[in-house]
Amino acid sequence: HKTTAFHATADSGGRQSWSHPVTGTGMDVGLVYECRWVPIDECPPLWGKPDPLVEKLRQSISKG
Repeated sequence: HKTTAFHATADSGGRQSWSHPVTGTGMDVGLVYECRWVPIDECPPLWGKPDPLVEKLRQSISKG
């Protein structure tokens, strides 16, 4: 299992949200995930706690 987080700087006026239909043969095939961009400081919690990947990303940005 590997998880990857990305940080992007986006121009204003682009798409703010989109739907991602799952394809393939996994358990989640057919589900549609509703996705949206959020500022890093407004990232919602993951299972009631700060997302550890977002915290690592925030730290790496502040170092650079």
